Amino acid sequence: MDAVVIDIRTVILVSTIILVCRAALLAYAWVINRTYRPVRYWAVGATLAAFGVLLLGLRGIVPLTASVMFGQAGLLTGWLFISAGTITAAEREPPWRLGFSITAAALAGAFCFLLVWPDYLLRTIVVSLPGLMFDSYSIYVSLRFVGGRWRTVTFRILALVLSVSIVSSMVKNLYVLRSGSSSIFDSNVQSTQYYVLSTVILIVCTVLYVLLGAQKTQEELGQEIDQRKQMEDQVRQLAFHDTLTNLPNRRLLMDRLAQAMAVGKRSDSFGALMFMDLDNFKPLNDQRGHAVGDLLLVEVARRLTACVRATDTVSRVGGDEFVVLLCDLTTDQVAAAELANKLAEKVRVSLSQAYRLPGGNEATTIEHYCSASIGVVLFSKEHQDLDNLLKWADATMYRSKKEGRNRISFMTERRAEQRI
Repeated sequence: MDAVVIDIRTVILVSTIILVCRAALLAYAWVINRTYRPVRYWAVGATLAAFGVLLLGLRGIVPLTASVMFGQAGLLTGWLFISAGTITAAEREPPWRLGFSITAAALAGAFCFLLVWPDYLLRTIVVSLPGLMFDSYSIYVSLRFVGGRWRTVTFRILALVLSVSIVSSMVKNLYVLRSGSSSIFDSNVQSTQYYVLSTVILIVCTVLYVLLGAQKTQEELGQEIDQRKQMEDQVRQLAFHDTLTNLPNRRLLMDRLAQAMAVGKRSDSFGALMFMDLDNFKPLNDQRGHAVGDLLLVEVARRLTACVRATDTVSRVGGDEFVVLLCDLTTDQVAAAELANKLAEKVRVSLSQAYRLPGGNEATTIEHYCSASIGVVLFSKEHQDLDNLLKWADATMYRSKKEGRNRISFMTERRAEQRI
């Protein structure tokens, strides 16, 4: 049996050195990332625990009262802070008031059993209970943690390691009760396994604490990247899309028009620009308010999108003005004009249907008729002036309004150039 018994003073000294190294490592991690509170708690706890273990190891060299009282105070308070770090890492608020109360009660008991009613056996049991309670609650929160995949796995491993620590401590306490000996320097198998296992657990837990900090930092970095990407998407959305209808705005329309011309140049095909203005929109806006008017514009956007092809672009360029870009129609001008006219007629019929919009309350429905005046300009690969195309389409649309509204006016690029 003596073969497995080692010098406990040496183990305590090693544990102290490990605790000091842990405190230094975690303090450095805290300096690097001051936003992660658990690292600070672990660093403070390791420092206090190192102070406490060192004083307990110096028993016989320093006065017994100082060794027991200050040593246990440092060890228990350090244990409390280390548990608080684990609880905080598991995204729970540590029960500080209860923890300090338990620590104070244990220290009061140690004081009584040291000076008032000397009883080394009860003193050893009393000062070990807070650590068991702190570790038990740390195991509870570690097992209940649900978060990132790898952090969850790390917490499960930490719970297992703390469970081994609790079992080891209970075995040692059972030996203390049976033998009646409470000296931390007893040469027995139970004390040896407890201190050696505690040293191993110190190392393993230190690795797990650093790993939890790194995993949390990685998760926060990933979230920051996702948030930045979302913000960039929102900025892009606001820059290139209409906020009400979510349709491309004038800027994106011009970009799509340039792309359509480039495609037409390669394929030698025609495209068309369809400019439209709602005929009976202003009375609805004036009589029912802008909120109802906005609902109609959203419905117009939905109908326009349903009428055209997936490759075409529907854009809102003004209050009640919409533009449809028809891309890559065909290489024959006559056929392209017929297809554009057919799509324009489909749009005109769709927009002239009755609009049923919600009124001021859920029981009220407003029925409104709102047609569109449409101007269509056909363009080819030879034309590169985007602004002129939009002006020609706008002018063609106004011709539809002058001729009676709810109709389509058609203009080829050559006719437009002649009119200019």
